[in-house]
Amino acid sequence: MDENDVNMPLLSPSSQSDEERGERKSEENMCKRYILTLGKQFSKHRKIIIIISCVFTFVGAFLAIFFVSFLNYHCLNLETHDVDLTASLKFYDGGSNLTLLNFPEQYNDEQNCSIGTLIGIHGYGDAYNTDWLAYTAVTFFNETENEGWCFFSMDWDEIAQYNYIASAKKVRSLGFWLSETIQKHNQIFDPSSIQIIGHSLGAHIAGFTGKEFFAATGIKISKISGLDPAGPLFQTCDDHHRLSTQDADHVLTVITNSGYLFHNGLVQSLQVGKSNLIVNGGVRQPGCGYFENACSHNRAPWAWLLNAQFGCVLEQDDGPLVDGKFFGPNKLKILLGDFTLQTREEDSLIYCDLYEDYFPP
Repeated sequence: MDENDVNMPLLSPSSQSDEERGERKSEENMCKRYILTLGKQFSKHRKIIIIISCVFTFVGAFLAIFFVSFLNYHCLNLETHDVDLTASLKFYDGGSNLTLLNFPEQYNDEQNCSIGTLIGIHGYGDAYNTDWLAYTAVTFFNETENEGWCFFSMDWDEIAQYNYIASAKKVRSLGFWLSETIQKHNQIFDPSSIQIIGHSLGAHIAGFTGKEFFAATGIKISKISGLDPAGPLFQTCDDHHRLSTQDADHVLTVITNSGYLFHNGLVQSLQVGKSNLIVNGGVRQPGCGYFENACSHNRAPWAWLLNAQFGCVLEQDDGPLVDGKFFGPNKLKILLGDFTLQTREEDSLIYCDLYEDYFPP
């Protein structure tokens, strides 16, 4: 026998292919039998399966509605604060790059805050270097030429990433911490010229800051701007348990996404200021879908910023047109009441016609 014949495979390639095809066919037949068995079982128990599916669907829908209703109609009633909870402040150095630095470690005593101080507080799920605060800083320092103003951003990023209920439970403690920080550094923070701007849950942090500061000193902070203050878990609260008109000498709210469950959306904001700017009806913003509440909710800081930067013609509810100076610094007249504002262009962040040489921060 030839040596090559000894090393030949026992099965030819064609035999191997036949065997593989046989195995695949066997597997296919097994899958078919399994599917047929499932089909028979489903047919046999169809009514029971349909009933169970309907029950699960109903229970799921009920729990979802209950949870959203809980958020809308339940008040947290935050009475106490956690003295051990801390956050941090960053400040813009005012240089050409507007670097964010740690306060007070990197703060320069030569910073000039003689005219006023702005403290920005981001909202739930956001961060201290969020776009709207960064853009505010750039615009702010460009327009004021860095003279006499200081701009801080509150860093509560870690807590803002908790689930919503857990984050909401911390807002009073965060307000207490900011109030304590302002009191501790009273040579920098003059309450008569402080403006706190808070978005979403940040608006309530600003409110509790005002409450705690007044309770400790008997003095009110100058201004608070609540940008679409968060409604869930605060909607039904009284003035002691959320942002209110009493938390500063003047409280402004900008409303872009308001309403209750099954009435214009699932996420709500609070109209609680002495001055309320209601943008495009305050429910849903152009370019945002009916259930895209975050889209409308997140328009509020930009509405505030662009109006604060340029000024707007606002239409008061009783008709007359007025100049939007209630956004302005302390020396400008503050207008009280409810004002409505329609966007100039659909799906645009430019919320109004521009005024030349007009910049109330």
